[in-house]
Amino acid sequence: SFRDARATILDVPLERRAIQLPNEDVDVHAARERHHRASDDEAADAALSATVGPTLDASKPVFASFVSNGFHEFMLHWYASLRDVGVESNVVVAALDAATEKICQENNVPYYSDANLQYTHEVMATGGTPLHDAAQTKKTTNDGRAFQQIGALKAGFLSYLLKQGHTVLVSDVDVTWLKDPRIWLRGAMGEAEVDMATSTDCLHASNWDIKACWSTPFNTGILYLKPTEHTKAFLEEWRVKLETTENKNEHDQDIFNRMLRAHEGVSVETVGDANEIQVKSMGEGLKLKVGLLSMRLFASGHAYFVQKLHERTPTYEPLAVHTTFQFSQARGKRQRLRESMLWKGDSDAYYNQGNFITMSDDAFPNAWNATGIENHLVAAAWFRLSVRNLLALGKVLNRIVILPKITCMCDRYWGHVLPSCSISDVPPPYDRCPADHIMNINALEKSRLEFREWSFLNNPRTPDTIKQSTARVLIGSKVQHKDELHYTMAPFAMDKEVLETLGEATERVLVVDTAVESFCAFEDAQATKAFDASASIALEAESHSCGPDGCFVGFSRPHATASYAGSCEILRREGGTDALSTLGKFYSAFAHDRNGAVAVDVKSFTSSRVNSATNDEEVVDDLLQEENPFSAPSIKAAVSNKTSTTVALSSVNETKLMTSNPKRDSARYESLHDALQGIGAKAGEDVIFIAFANHNVASMTMNWAKHLQNAASDPDSTGNIKFIVAALDVELLEALREQGVATYPALHENLNQATDHANDNWKTFCRLMISQLKDLLDAGYDAVLSDIDVVWLRNAAPYFKCGD
Repeated sequence: SFRDARATILDVPLERRAIQLPNEDVDVHAARERHHRASDDEAADAALSATVGPTLDASKPVFASFVSNGFHEFMLHWYASLRDVGVESNVVVAALDAATEKICQENNVPYYSDANLQYTHEVMATGGTPLHDAAQTKKTTNDGRAFQQIGALKAGFLSYLLKQGHTVLVSDVDVTWLKDPRIWLRGAMGEAEVDMATSTDCLHASNWDIKACWSTPFNTGILYLKPTEHTKAFLEEWRVKLETTENKNEHDQDIFNRMLRAHEGVSVETVGDANEIQVKSMGEGLKLKVGLLSMRLFASGHAYFVQKLHERTPTYEPLAVHTTFQFSQARGKRQRLRESMLWKGDSDAYYNQGNFITMSDDAFPNAWNATGIENHLVAAAWFRLSVRNLLALGKVLNRIVILPKITCMCDRYWGHVLPSCSISDVPPPYDRCPADHIMNINALEKSRLEFREWSFLNNPRTPDTIKQSTARVLIGSKVQHKDELHYTMAPFAMDKEVLETLGEATERVLVVDTAVESFCAFEDAQATKAFDASASIALEAESHSCGPDGCFVGFSRPHATASYAGSCEILRREGGTDALSTLGKFYSAFAHDRNGAVAVDVKSFTSSRVNSATNDEEVVDDLLQEENPFSAPSIKAAVSNKTSTTVALSSVNETKLMTSNPKRDSARYESLHDALQGIGAKAGEDVIFIAFANHNVASMTMNWAKHLQNAASDPDSTGNIKFIVAALDVELLEALREQGVATYPALHENLNQATDHANDNWKTFCRLMISQLKDLLDAGYDAVLSDIDVVWLRNAAPYFKCGD
């Protein structure tokens, strides 16, 4: 999947191991029978080097997956999800190591094992340390050579199944099957007549509806493969490329995409009344008919857990969900499945043991339930303080915390998500937002502070004896709920007060109505130190909004409880006037950069600003102030130094555009015409290389021109290169003329300063550039536009003139 690791391994020296297909002359069934007869005979077992696997029916599709040590919990979940939807036969797992074989044997999971199908590295997990490593002590790495070997083993395993005549539906073990897909397969795949089909990372349902998802990466997490000669050839080439690639960063999915992208497809057609699969016949050299599986039926993690497309368009019932586009590695995957009540891996004790404490769903301030980065930061701070206080109450009362139902005002993504706060068709706010959007699930589990997912009390596996044994905890002089059992507790309580009020409560679930005001501090210094240490881990910050150059902003932790020892009475007197002022008592900042510098100061927030915050440019523009490390001057400095820049908050700073919109004027057009005549350019014949610049980048502009001059004088060059610089200010115009560089005045009063994404003049610059290019085209010239930090190494004019 997109940025979805296939495996995480021990940091040990790696070696390459060639993958061989199993010996096709082996009598699989006879070998399997010998294995069962001699199961207690170590000598016979050692001599068994032939294939061992379940009996598979070639007349039905095979459901397959592949697993290595460290991701066994997900394998058992994957297998259980198939059995739950009625798929109980023709299932096989490729066990890539002895530990996985053992787990399969112990849990009656049908598996395939072969001497040539062995992973040679010490695999720890796919997408993070193993779930059973609660302390997360195992060192892991993302070395691509390990991924490549797993991918090659996968391709070899699938090739073997195809050569045995099987149609295969292979999926990663972090796929959950929601419905039996076999009826759908018989209909859609029978009509489509594809060689193979793949799932997609497409996030826009509107793009799917207009057949525009083909440019999105294919996701090999779900593949449908028919045993055609074209498919077999493709799988074999895929395996070979994985074994021989010198690029250690390429994974199986990367190479899969590269192979398909190398052949232009033709004639996209749809199959099914609901546009369930789209088909392309790939170009010459590949001869493969490829299907794209519906993003609604084979849902990505974003489509299912964030967009919730299955709820927005209930006529589409997904067949499967793949836990992609998520955070916190393997634990984040499990948490999302738990939240959706899909996870099969928990014992009954997880649901029926212990007493619990949570907060009411209606506690979240309605005033903040609006889109925009400011509301998102404030809401996240509110939820995180609520979680911290619930963890403290749980520690005092020996109760397990049920996390709150979270609402997110901004999506979370590795790429650019601001200012729209959305990467899909579905705008925020996102109700029942995944916890990994504002919490680090790895850190939360590592803290050893026990918790459950927000949907715990909705889960059918949670007994009614727990669901029906609840009481509300009203903080302070709240309105009494006469129709239900309740307790009343003073706001900002010390641990002793919590015990006095709630220590004898017999109800299985306590529901706190205002968690942000529920706890202050511990009386005992050792208890304070122990809890603050655990809470510091649990609330470890993670990035939450990103731009093209990376993720820079992290959530802040609330102040440690030790900060409030002896101050609880002051909090009671001064706190509680409104939610925002309460947050101000526990935070000095709502967000900080990766180095800990304050990014959004609490003092910059007011109730009116937050309450009125909307999903527009002004909201983000408000964050770009001088005292902010993400301010425009800081960004401009980073841009000029060619360093990573926090452009996530910068490209929207466009609220003060010049009123004089760039338009064609006769003087500028005549200047361009004269300059072209000066370099001997001929309309209809010459390609004009052009760049736009001002005096701030004069040296870079000279470098651009110098390389074009050198390319033109190269002995292998086929003539002069026609190039020209559109000077945006007088300073550059004069400097270029002094150096004999062809230029013309494309002057504008607002473009004599830096023109980058962090400036008000960026759109002005873009509009002027487009207008000038149109002038050039209207005059009959072909144009090659490049930035001034492009270096032309050869005369590229013949390349651009070589055809239509």
